[in-house]
Amino acid sequence: MKYLVSLFQTAEGAPHWISILTFVGWLVTGCFIITSLVINRNDRVAQGPWILTPAQEAKFVESLKSAVKGKMALEYSNADAKRVYGYAAKLKELLKSRDTMFGVTSLRTSN
Repeated sequence: MKYLVSLFQTAEGAPHWISILTFVGWLVTGCFIITSLVINRNDRVAQGPWILTPAQEAKFVESLKSAVKGKMALEYSNADAKRVYGYAAKLKELLKSRDTMFGVTSLRTSN
């Protein structure tokens, strides 16, 4: 083969605009797909389970030491049940500890 035919040229050597536009379209589509995957991942991370760090736990317990003691109920939305349940259970555990002496009566969801 004496002549090498490019993907973006016709046999005569003129630009093949359909191939060029198709290639550019695939590049733009790929950029949109990658961007949406990154944004979706960031949304999933932001909407992940709620976490209570040990420093936050200590500060929470310290702030409750001078609070009025008594029973309470922790309630959260059913829409957030998967994200919030572990957080609410940890709060219940902290409130039941000897340092705070709160009595948590229930963990329940509301609709």
